[in-house]
Amino acid sequence: MIVRTTLYAELGIEYHADFISRNGSFVVARLPFSTFTPHVNGVPVVSLRGELIPELERRLIVGLGLAFFPQRNDPDRCDGSFYLSLSHIKCYRRRIYICTHARGTASGDAARCMCGTYMYVLAWR
Repeated sequence: MIVRTTLYAELGIEYHADFISRNGSFVVARLPFSTFTPHVNGVPVVSLRGELIPELERRLIVGLGLAFFPQRNDPDRCDGSFYLSLSHIKCYRRRIYICTHARGTASGDAARCMCGTYMYVLAWR
């Protein structure tokens, strides 16, 4: 998976995260934003023009795509051609809302705080 941010237009930097597929079956691939690494022209980079490249900033994402890189696969089993069928792509994020008065840990989706308010752990999928 390739994610492009505004850095792509400026510097040619895009972020990659690899996943493994299986021939003849669907797989679920979870790719946390933290696993995406910066690349320029398909090559991993950590700095450009003497400056460190920042981690993926998801608020700056402007596009995403799928690509196949034969050089990242076993050359004895891969000739460069591929077929990939997608059922769906989802983005998700987790947010944790915690009461500042909480004196303990939450159990389940909501736990009552000593002050009478609730603490929630919400997840969007």
